[in-house]
Amino acid sequence: MPQKPLYHAVILDFDGTVCATGEGIIYSVKQVLHTMGYPIPSPAVLQKFIGPPPVYSYMTFCGMPKAEAEKALLLFRKIYNEEGWHRTKAYPNMDDLLKDLDSCGVKICTASSKPIRQIERLLQKFHLRQYFCGIEGVDETNETKRGADKPSLIRDAMACCEVTDPQEAVMIGDTHFDVEGAKEVGISFIGAAYGYGGTKELLKAGASVLADSVKALYPLLFSENI
Repeated sequence: MPQKPLYHAVILDFDGTVCATGEGIIYSVKQVLHTMGYPIPSPAVLQKFIGPPPVYSYMTFCGMPKAEAEKALLLFRKIYNEEGWHRTKAYPNMDDLLKDLDSCGVKICTASSKPIRQIERLLQKFHLRQYFCGIEGVDETNETKRGADKPSLIRDAMACCEVTDPQEAVMIGDTHFDVEGAKEVGISFIGAAYGYGGTKELLKAGASVLADSVKALYPLLFSENI
């Protein structure tokens, strides 16, 4: 059992960091593209849909105009909410890590481009919701926050965790969006290299501290010294 947390607050990306959502996301993306008459890209390109804002992904990886990408997003949400989310798994040892952080008084919050409703539902499914003081993600009911960028999400998560000093918080995520968001806000960053972005993407974005598993996060979040 770790003895002393290194941070007052831990802010987590969701897809590829807390849960392995890739199978359900890719399934739903393929269904969307098939329905809309777009070719299905390679597995390597499909992998890139995990994590970034969906409209960005449809425009960048499929060449959709913005209006078409927004239609794709609505269809994606319908398919994902009905079928895709069931294919999610929590990463091994995530329950233990969150429990240990929480027992030490660490505040935990998400900062994700995923809709809040989906994050809530998955955290409840895996009995993880109790460890989070709040959920920051895309608000499908609030037009001003629907497309919230990563720095804004991180700042909102810090406020949720009652953190005013950036040195008291750390962001953990698996893509360059997470690295760049943490840099802009000025908080420490740990790359979840076990997620979907991968080591190469994280290093290229400037991450210098990486964990290749949830267990590998322990020495980066706790000190053995009291």
